[in-house]
Amino acid sequence: MTAWCKREIGRTPGGCRTVRGLFVDEIFKRPPQTTGKYSCGAPRMFKILLVEDNANFRQSLKDILHLQFPSMVIEEAGDGNEALRKVNDVLPDLVFMDIGLPGESGLEVTKRIKKDFPGITVIILTSYDCPEYREAAFKCGANRFIVKGSWEEIETIIKSISSDLDNPT
Repeated sequence: MTAWCKREIGRTPGGCRTVRGLFVDEIFKRPPQTTGKYSCGAPRMFKILLVEDNANFRQSLKDILHLQFPSMVIEEAGDGNEALRKVNDVLPDLVFMDIGLPGESGLEVTKRIKKDFPGITVIILTSYDCPEYREAAFKCGANRFIVKGSWEEIETIIKSISSDLDNPT
């Protein structure tokens, strides 16, 4: 008997992914396979959302990430409203957030993401390397604060997070 493959519809307050419907495996008291978005044993895709108003920088970062991590799903947003829509639609594992966005600041968007999806890792990626910005970023729930151009640090963080997702404790 094959488990039903249902699309996930959200996350619990603790960050666990939720799905619609029952799985045949649940009926027979076997744990369902939950390795990916479709919870049917498909390989899990690591998803990143780049939130940056500078289209050139956003494209450069996307290109670098695709070279280093070709199987990664990378979504983009140019402002806070688009970022919040994409977070709800895509449920990324990692968000790179610029501070200076049109409309709502990246810090406010980070606060809203972490309130609704505490399991998503949010990294502030900015050119403002000031102690005040670092403190504000962490108060808003950011997991890390990185200065733009720190490519080795970005690569190390992505490898660490994707490894943690592939090998949960």
